[in-house]
Amino acid sequence: MVRTAIATLLMSAIVSTVPALAQSAGQPTADTTDRIISALVGALKDPDKDVRRQAVRSLSGFESARIVEPMTGLLRDEDVELRTHAAQALARVGDERAVPGLIAALKDTDAQVRMHAARALGEIGDARAVDPLTASLKDDNAQVRRTAIRALGSIADSRGPKKVSSIDFVDESELQAVRTAMFKLRRR
Repeated sequence: MVRTAIATLLMSAIVSTVPALAQSAGQPTADTTDRIISALVGALKDPDKDVRRQAVRSLSGFESARIVEPMTGLLRDEDVELRTHAAQALARVGDERAVPGLIAALKDTDAQVRMHAARALGEIGDARAVDPLTASLKDDNAQVRRTAIRALGSIADSRGPKKVSSIDFVDESELQAVRTAMFKLRRR
């Protein structure tokens, strides 16, 4: 417990340094940012899940390609919170290297992880996600289905309109998501 508290304080101090540097010197140097990211990536391997959770939350603030590989690896972690935060961070970074891991996360046992993976795939917009997202339209969880519909509407792929228009919606919110997705797809 003490170790977790110390690690949390240290990570908070490290991450809070970046905005302070940005205000005083314009922007933190690439070297400073790299060192902070490296320290946080190292903390992802800590045996204490609370330390790993704080590290992933802190890394989520960086829109750096350097976090793609470690965050993609976290999509397979035993901790649901880590998997969820990793999918959210990958959505912000928007790097296509994360697509295979996010596609695999669409089959996660936790609905929140599946939903955030679908959202991330929509943000990235890679056509490789069309068929796996289409399979997610049959998910037991309505939030996952709606998010998959929205994600399909964000991907510029010729299969998108056909996939979205063939959806059998279950409730009004899904119908609205279909309408929004079709509108986006027609505008392309």
